[in-house]
Amino acid sequence: MDQDMIEQVASLLNITFTTHSVEERKVAEEILDGLSRNQSSYFSILLCIISSKMPKQIKVSAGNYLKKFVKECMENENLLSEDIQNWGETLFKQLLQKNLDPSLRANISYAILPLLNIEASDTTPDLMIKLFPLINQGLRGNYDEAMGMLRLIKIIYSGYSFNSMLYPYFLKLIPDIAHAIYAPIGQNTIEKWELIEECSSCVFAIAEHFNITSRSTLIEMQANSELCAIFKDLIELNLPDLNHSEKTLVHIGIDPTHCHYNATKECIFKTINLLLACLKECKSNNDNYWDVSPLVSMASNYLTSAVSTLYQIVNQKDYEEILQLEFVSSLCNELLIFLSEFVSDPRYFNFFSINYKEIFICLCLPIIKTSANELDNFNSNPDEFVIFSNNLCEKQQLDCYKGSCIDLLLKITKYIDGALTFLWQFLYEWYAMSYNPQRIFESHPYFNLFSRLMFFSSESKIDCILFTFSILSTYSNKRMDMVSCLEDIFTSYKPNFQEACTLVKCRICLAIKFYSPFLYFNTEQDFFDLVQFVITCCNTNQNPSPALNSQASETLSVLFNEDDVLLRIFNFLPRIFDFLIGIIEFQTNKHFFEVLFEIVDTNISVIIPYLESLVLNLVKKIAAVQKTLSEVINKDTIIIDLAWNTILSLIRSRTVQDNLALEIESYVALLFEYMRNPKEINFDDKILAFENTIMKKVLRVTDVAWNLLRILPNTQEKYKGSLFQLFPILNTYIYLGQTVLTENPELLSLIVGMCEKCISAMFSSHSESTYSEVCLLYQQLLLTFNTILDDKISILMLISYQRIIFENSRFYNSKLFGLVFASAVYNPGFTVQCITSLYANGIEGFAERLLQYIIPVSHSETISSNTNLQSNNKSICIFTLSYDIKLAVLGLCALFKQVQNPSLIKCIIYLLGEKVGRTEEKCDITVKINLKKNRFSQPDNDELNLKIRVSTMFHRLEDFDEIKHFIGMMKMLQDHPELFSLIVRSFNEEEVKLLMEIARSGRVSVGVGVVNNTEVRKIVKPKIRKN
Repeated sequence: MDQDMIEQVASLLNITFTTHSVEERKVAEEILDGLSRNQSSYFSILLCIISSKMPKQIKVSAGNYLKKFVKECMENENLLSEDIQNWGETLFKQLLQKNLDPSLRANISYAILPLLNIEASDTTPDLMIKLFPLINQGLRGNYDEAMGMLRLIKIIYSGYSFNSMLYPYFLKLIPDIAHAIYAPIGQNTIEKWELIEECSSCVFAIAEHFNITSRSTLIEMQANSELCAIFKDLIELNLPDLNHSEKTLVHIGIDPTHCHYNATKECIFKTINLLLACLKECKSNNDNYWDVSPLVSMASNYLTSAVSTLYQIVNQKDYEEILQLEFVSSLCNELLIFLSEFVSDPRYFNFFSINYKEIFICLCLPIIKTSANELDNFNSNPDEFVIFSNNLCEKQQLDCYKGSCIDLLLKITKYIDGALTFLWQFLYEWYAMSYNPQRIFESHPYFNLFSRLMFFSSESKIDCILFTFSILSTYSNKRMDMVSCLEDIFTSYKPNFQEACTLVKCRICLAIKFYSPFLYFNTEQDFFDLVQFVITCCNTNQNPSPALNSQASETLSVLFNEDDVLLRIFNFLPRIFDFLIGIIEFQTNKHFFEVLFEIVDTNISVIIPYLESLVLNLVKKIAAVQKTLSEVINKDTIIIDLAWNTILSLIRSRTVQDNLALEIESYVALLFEYMRNPKEINFDDKILAFENTIMKKVLRVTDVAWNLLRILPNTQEKYKGSLFQLFPILNTYIYLGQTVLTENPELLSLIVGMCEKCISAMFSSHSESTYSEVCLLYQQLLLTFNTILDDKISILMLISYQRIIFENSRFYNSKLFGLVFASAVYNPGFTVQCITSLYANGIEGFAERLLQYIIPVSHSETISSNTNLQSNNKSICIFTLSYDIKLAVLGLCALFKQVQNPSLIKCIIYLLGEKVGRTEEKCDITVKINLKKNRFSQPDNDELNLKIRVSTMFHRLEDFDEIKHFIGMMKMLQDHPELFSLIVRSFNEEEVKLLMEIARSGRVSVGVGVVNNTEVRKIVKPKIRKN
């Protein structure tokens, strides 16, 4: 082996592992990639480094590269079967090294895995056949050999594909795994417990593999008597723990030996729980393996031991701290799951009937109690605390010991008669005793149980009682006696609500959230008092706790999303709303503002008297949050968005009259100053939507709106010249502000300048919908103002020509042609001059180009041979929107009056006479549905967005009758017989028919929801008279 090459590779590996320079790592990786092309040499060098005495980081890096290298070779099919065999055997020998680092052992095992090709379920690779007997032999070897084999087995069974030979091989492994477990039992060394833990972990990995790939295999696995014997022996495997006076399944010693002991038991119970869950699933499918399972019979013998062990843990004075130790909490979690699996079995009904009270009082309640660690979260991570508590109550957080404890409690209350009644009655009596200690006496039936909970403080008692009631809320719709019990607690404790600690207030809000549909059903005032308490908890000025604020806001959100609850408090809505407005200033939780929006959106009439106060408080809140956001990097604008949505909901309501809308505008105008530097805010779109809505509502441009217009170029600058956000409001300025803009050229030039800025960026990365919007704005300017935009026509015509030539966009090109048509309406003579200078053959060339986008396939042969149709546009007419057709007809008529070219008439009759060209835009709601369906297709999104914008924009052609206008022009042509005859003779037979159909056409209305009742033209073909 070339020593220089080994040292070079080692040096490169060291760079990839240690250096912080991206460039250096990249160079080293490229060199290693080049060396790896000599596969055999590179493989040998990596193994030499792994086996050497080089520094650990270099060996670890070599292991990582080895794993990756072998996988790539197999994926690229670069290895012959002989290479696979040799490499596999070489790597296997490496696993047998003494004192091999665990990370290296894992990487070598992962390198062997692709060589075994286990994914090929229909074949048995030669390497697998050769290595499996050696693995069995290695399990009976020394410590290092056995650990290497166990690691390899775990990786072999780590895949997600089923291989039929893996279960038979597992059966052959069982005796050898048993030997690895039993051989060192008499020893008292750390290696013994490491090996036993690895064996139990290996068995769990195998069970987990079959749980993913072949659930039916688990049924065979649980029936294996050898495996059951191993489980039994490992459960009973003892190790003295001085922290316990009795034998226990869970040790709390923190030395490595006890950690390995617990990890072993955890793996065994995880495996048993996995098998029990599979049996349960089969039982629910009428395959009753559960009742005859040897595993169930064996495991049930340890129910008492499991309960006793958990009692011993909880009886420790510092049990909360102990349960925070991972090697303790994980095993306790598995024991709780283990107990839960047996609750529903009638054979163990007697066991749980005898023990459920002890389980509830001595186990569940101490675990359910808020721990010191959770109290830390209550203060430092309030949102996490609230989410965790709510998830526990909603049975969504069962992957921890507290969640498993709650699951055990609920299963007992479900399957054991009297357990639920006992629990809520005990909770009530416990509350009564803590609230009035004089009531407790030795003859009380729960006296002994109370004494076991004496370590609870007065606050933790109330916390635990209310939290447990919240957990039991799943029965609230069936057990009104339990609900009445909770009502009694609330009624008696109500005078102390405000004086309670924040944790208790949080639990009160939690209980109200889950029981709100049933509490005080017949007494509205008492229920309103609870709602008022929740609102008070939302007031961070009085209750500064973020966790309480979060939980109260969450509860408030649930209350106002329940129709039954809203109906009960409807009479109190004015008072409730008054309270909510008063605490807007202090609120920081999104759920609160969601509630506020819901109330405003659905109860506008109730809100009207509070309009000024509401809007001013929301404006102040937006400003305050924005000031806070300017000081942080990660900006969460959800509260600003919700506040704006509430304001927009107000002005969009028909209940809010014009005078009130203008009052709201005067209050919100304070926020318009932010538009001077819109890059600093994320709500410029809200301001634009707000002011646009105001103008549309009052049908005029207000003074506030004119002031806003002067600073809108700043917003365009923010979006790099795009008018995407600005199009709706600029359209409204042009339509409603025509008089003022005509009298104030500086304001009009400001709008024109913004359009010019967008047009100049047409060859940048802006979307086609953006360009379409600026074309629409130019069209509105040309249709609205006379003799003001003369100097703009030539550049617009040039842009239209250039983009039509290069663009291949159906909806964009229709807007580019629209620039020509609008220019023709504005100044037909100059437009003709521009067309003549741009298009070959002048007007004739322009008409031929236009026909390419109008003529459908059925008529394509009618076009003269010198027209070069674009194949991808032949079957699609680009003029599908009513606005586009109206503008096209108006512009083409203006051009024809100027030059009398028959091709222009031909364009018009195809626009009006062909079915595709007459298709109207659908109603708004249909367009929005289509937009939602096509939201993953960007081109469709742009087009549908544009359709929505066109269907909602103001324009001068809403009342324009395009067919009447065209027919009127044709009637005027009849006064010039020679010209009329020339035009008609230029048509073929099909085009003459179209012209006749248009002449006899009628007007019908179709659909609903079309803006301004736009009507769809129906072309009626003449009836054929029979002789």
